[in-house]
Amino acid sequence: DLIADWQIRMHEETYWTMRMAREALAGGQIQVQAVTLGGVDDGGRDACNELTDVILEAARLTRLGQPTYSFRYHPNSRTETLWQVFETLRHGLGYPQIQNDTVHTQLLCAHYGLTIEEARSWANVVCLSPNITKGRGGQGVRYASHMPIPVRYLQLTFHDGYDSLLGLQSGPHTGDASKFQTFDELWEAWKAQQRHAVGNALTTRNVARWIETEWMQQPLLSCAFERCIRTGVDIVDPRNGEPPNAWATLLLWTETGDVMYAVKKLVFDEKKYTMEQLVDALNADWEGYERMRMDFAIAPKWGNDIKEADEMMVRCFNEMIQEHMKHVEWGGGHYLTIPQAVGGYVSFGPMIGALPNGRKRGDPLYDGGNSPGVGMDKKGPTAVLRSCAKIDYMNMKNCLLNQRLSPTQMAGEKGFHLWTEYIKTWHDYGIPHLQLNMVDTETLRAAQVEPEKYPELIVRVAGYSAHFVDLTRPLQDSIIAREVQEV
Repeated sequence: DLIADWQIRMHEETYWTMRMAREALAGGQIQVQAVTLGGVDDGGRDACNELTDVILEAARLTRLGQPTYSFRYHPNSRTETLWQVFETLRHGLGYPQIQNDTVHTQLLCAHYGLTIEEARSWANVVCLSPNITKGRGGQGVRYASHMPIPVRYLQLTFHDGYDSLLGLQSGPHTGDASKFQTFDELWEAWKAQQRHAVGNALTTRNVARWIETEWMQQPLLSCAFERCIRTGVDIVDPRNGEPPNAWATLLLWTETGDVMYAVKKLVFDEKKYTMEQLVDALNADWEGYERMRMDFAIAPKWGNDIKEADEMMVRCFNEMIQEHMKHVEWGGGHYLTIPQAVGGYVSFGPMIGALPNGRKRGDPLYDGGNSPGVGMDKKGPTAVLRSCAKIDYMNMKNCLLNQRLSPTQMAGEKGFHLWTEYIKTWHDYGIPHLQLNMVDTETLRAAQVEPEKYPELIVRVAGYSAHFVDLTRPLQDSIIAREVQEV
């Protein structure tokens, strides 16, 4: 009862903010309350206990979108607690999201000079950024370093840096894409657009961090942190001994690999179309180019364990990671990336024009950080895992993977066994994150028709959970369209 009441009080906390933020977190509280469960203690022993179980039981009783939960999974996680995690997911809450404890602990030690004992204390900052909680842990600035929309770099690449939505030259001149004769020209133009945007964003962020240090001190909060008391330096000032935790939340990234592969294959390798034809089709939002659009739409896609398509995605990831790691935050430490989408994959759709993966302006974008496009993962959940495992995550802060499993198959003891084997495979592949929806399509469709009968129906959007009936219709449809996978 006490835990359930605490969850209700957490759910009540919210605040006013701008329309864009409300749409990006549609159906959820703007102030994401993220609670981390599980993991290991300082000595590496399983930290799950009866309190962990009670929290998950209470979550099933209250059925609230907030707080959202993360579970630090490791191979020796307590079986009783794994059952509670499974049951909570099977009830359709969409949480806890599963975090790879092994990957995140190793990453924190490798990048931030932490001891293994410090690293083992990690919890999520907001929804996806692991950071330590003991000793030197805890940070006074609780948000991403910057939040770009990298899919726009693609649009700028195909239009010489010109943003038709804003009506201005927002990127550097990288040449008339319709005249490109080789894929290398396209690749270098995309790199230049990304380099320009990332450099501007991270430089601005460093200036903002200095302003916060000078003018936005928090003396009361500083009293709660050991390192601030010891050094006499405010919690907002990174010179208080704070371990670096700079990251960039990349909203709407994952189209990049599929777009690049489709262009390389259809234009430069097979020469089925020219760059001039492609640019004309994009400018026309594919109107009058339906057959051509379908060729780009059915080109091999990420998430199906297809060698050539996956290699292109990995190449794009490596380039993006290295571009961010060139920059150092004012408090020290390289910028790492967290590709994800929250609800922006629908709300930002009208701001992103046609793309060479067959997408038209306004259509939903990809819903995760390494998630396949909706309905494009045709070869089952293990093929998705094999594709995702090809990325090196040790130079990233995290990467959001959405999947939808069959609630019928996941029922009972047999379902629990299948689920635990699936999770073990995911862990052993070294993939850092996984979040699951287990609600059948019939229930979701019925909730659209008679929402008053489904007030407690919760789904996972992308980084947070929300009541299904509170979501916009396009966002509801995009969740229904996710491929239901059977293990």
